[in-house]
Amino acid sequence: MDFVTRLLKIFRKNDAIWVIVDRLSKSAHFLPIQQGHSDEVGEKTIEGPELVQITNEKVVIARERLKEVQSIQKSYVDKHRRSLEFQVGDKVFLKVSPCRGVCRFGLKGKLSPRFIGPFEVLERVGEVSYRLALPPQLSHLHNVFHISLLREYNYHPLHVVNYPISDI
Repeated sequence: MDFVTRLLKIFRKNDAIWVIVDRLSKSAHFLPIQQGHSDEVGEKTIEGPELVQITNEKVVIARERLKEVQSIQKSYVDKHRRSLEFQVGDKVFLKVSPCRGVCRFGLKGKLSPRFIGPFEVLERVGEVSYRLALPPQLSHLHNVFHISLLREYNYHPLHVVNYPISDI
């Protein structure tokens, strides 16, 4: 940014040129200006109540925009959310997260099953967790699980694969 000053005044009373060079595109912009208004570069200081008022206005605007965006994002999430709710006695699958370097059921990690079960729901604990009836081989696990780790079980004879649960 640079100024070319002390030029002859033309019919618009401009007597200086403000030169702006874009470093990225290497393009230059030449803007006619009046010398008395734009040749000083500096900072404006705001003090006291004026600063507080300006800051509060910006905070109010930011909060309003965040509420708008939050409601839009909520509508996007609600379109894809599946509402799961299990009753006592329902059968569910339990998600088993694959661990790197751990072979479960004699298979490589990426081929090991992601869900095991089915297990019976004993009771609902809180709004998003359930207590399951786990077999004795899984007695070392806590029997309360978040709903995100459960999947509804629909019986089909071709989908059932029996794995020894002791390998978990």
